[in-house]
Amino acid sequence: MRVAGCGVRVAGCGVRVAGCGVRVAGCGVRVARAGIRRAVFGDRTW
Repeated sequence: MRVAGCGVRVAGCGVRVAGCGVRVAGCGVRVARAGIRRAVFGDRTW
């Protein structure tokens, strides 16, 4: 049973890490979008 509990805990950690990865990817997309906008429209503020 202890081994199964460890497996569940590791799986939970994996889900948390995956969630962090998604968040980081979302930040990357936002930064890329801002960079594209800056490249297209120059440094004009919105």
